[in-house]
Amino acid sequence: MKTLLDINVTPLAGAPLREMGHDPTHAREIDMDGRPDTDLCDWAITNQAAIVTFDADYVTFVATQRLTLPSMVHVRLRRSAPAMLIESLVEAFRTWSQALSAGAIVTIRHGRIACRRLPIVTNIDIE
Repeated sequence: MKTLLDINVTPLAGAPLREMGHDPTHAREIDMDGRPDTDLCDWAITNQAAIVTFDADYVTFVATQRLTLPSMVHVRLRRSAPAMLIESLVEAFRTWSQALSAGAIVTIRHGRIACRRLPIVTNIDIE
């Protein structure tokens, strides 16, 4: 699976994902540093990549627009060492790769990894 590592994610996370057979690209590699979130989303959709990010804005954008792609892994680990992040990402991709391929948001928190399929539909319109 192609993955787009956001600017706020260490490039070191790419190697273990590559070892698992994924195709990670860091946002710096494609000159996305400082670009709007929508540009990263567009790149991810065009390249059929899941976004890995600490930024909740992506989740909000995908949810409020009721998009089915791009999939994303939303990391909500505070003050985590790169090793903890990488371990959590490996577990998330091991468990949820099929869902991410189909369209999903995987959320990583301390001690918990959850998945929600896209689109996210609620009874409340968010504007």
